[in-house]
Amino acid sequence: MQNMTSSAIQIKSILLAFRPKTLTAALVPCLAGTALVRAIGLSWDGWVLFYALAASFLIQIGTNLVNDAVDFKKRR
Repeated sequence: MQNMTSSAIQIKSILLAFRPKTLTAALVPCLAGTALVRAIGLSWDGWVLFYALAASFLIQIGTNLVNDAVDFKKRR
């Protein structure tokens, strides 16, 4: 972490706490549902997919942060 400012390190730490690798757990069900709707020929709205993805990402990120907080508290 050479030449990184304190704020850049904090931002990187926060982004790592989101655990980006786990966000596929939020992405796959939304895409699978959209694929199913399209496969059976129903109409779909891109905004619904957008909001579903946004909600599922925020839920997953929130779950990751709460999990980290509980783990931290248990170690004290």
